[in-house]
Amino acid sequence: MDDLVNVVITTYGRTQELKRAINSVVNQTYSNLKIIIIDDNVDLKLTEKVKEIVKEFNDSRLFYFKNEKNLGGALSRNEGIRRCESNYVAFLDDDDEYLENKVEKQLELLKNSSEKTALVYCYCYGIKDGKITKRYHYDLTGNCIFEGMKMCIAATSQWLCKKDYLESVGCFSNVPCKQDSTVIVKLLCRRLRNR
Repeated sequence: MDDLVNVVITTYGRTQELKRAINSVVNQTYSNLKIIIIDDNVDLKLTEKVKEIVKEFNDSRLFYFKNEKNLGGALSRNEGIRRCESNYVAFLDDDDEYLENKVEKQLELLKNSSEKTALVYCYCYGIKDGKITKRYHYDLTGNCIFEGMKMCIAATSQWLCKKDYLESVGCFSNVPCKQDSTVIVKLLCRRLRNR
């Protein structure tokens, strides 16, 4: 049987974008997925809309969870990690979307990498008004702590990672920005300590 991949989608205030994001996961070429929607909205109208969107998909792989209070992106992702049922975790922000073979290609790469590989990432594009405005094509491997502190190597929507490694560094830190870079640096520091 194919390995289960958990996809954690956190949402706050963007229902139209959320529908597009979920659609990009539902239509992946890799189908053994648990799609975890973490609703961080405080506005009950938005929460009802998120529930409607999830219900519209009528997909047994979708699981909806509502935070008791607004936690922000980092802690909402941690809530999603807690609900993962396998060691493979991907993330998707509600205003992003996956290309159709993203999970399949990353899972193959991660499974064929060293046991010590905690995270793989992919390229991505910034798109505005239907046009590509920026290409994010970083090819960094190994222990690139300096690069991780200087810039965002890869945003969370570009990742596929191992849950046990995330948990070993305390998952996401509750910081107002650079949540993705913070986790990457923590993972790189862990690797350096364990050499």
